Amino acid sequence: MNKNKVIKILLWLCISTVIITVFSESSPLYKLNQGYSFVSDREGNGIISTKQVHSGDLLEISVTDGVIEAEVRSSRKEDWNK
Repeated sequence: MNKNKVIKILLWLCISTVIITVFSESSPLYKLNQGYSFVSDREGNGIISTKQVHSGDLLEISVTDGVIEAEVRSSRKEDWNK
């Protein structure tokens, strides 16, 4: 095998590794494996604000190995940009 062909193969392997890493780290499952979860209402609508829930609402919390069903007891707005 000539030197140019070896260099092309090594370059292709490096580029492939970078692409796989970028895509796997942007995967929702990757985020769940870091301890994050996805919270939705019973219809599957993603919850991103306290304004979307009220006391007594049923929610589904998706984690890496399944779904946790929860009921809202209360919610409060927080200013995380302080």
